Amino acid sequence: MVDYKRFPKMFDGVESAKLIEQRADTGYVAVVTKPTLGKQFKYTLRRVLHSGADRLSWSQHMGPFKVNKGSWTVLPTSLEGSLYVVHESYVVPGGLFSDGVVKVMAPNSIKRSDSKFRLWLEAQEARN
Repeated sequence: MVDYKRFPKMFDGVESAKLIEQRADTGYVAVVTKPTLGKQFKYTLRRVLHSGADRLSWSQHMGPFKVNKGSWTVLPTSLEGSLYVVHESYVVPGGLFSDGVVKVMAPNSIKRSDSKFRLWLEAQEARN
């Protein structure tokens, strides 16, 4: 979950991601989004890889949003070859888009991100 070069394949709407700084389990990542409604965003995320769990959480360190935070958690299940994935995301646009636009766009964006992340996970499992 920290393969930043592959973020565009893993997450919907990401054009590029580059690690700026790494400290133990915390890193700062510069993210550039694909244009959405004519706007492209550049922001820095503070991401934390939690030990003892396959969990990646992030929060906006610098950027255009009032709030941008969330996490991906991958947990084993009792079913062979099956994983349980929890995706949490919380964004407050801060005047970039109205709340109504965000409410309309978010469900489809989340579905696309979840699908891309699932395909990436399946590819990782196939490699192991």
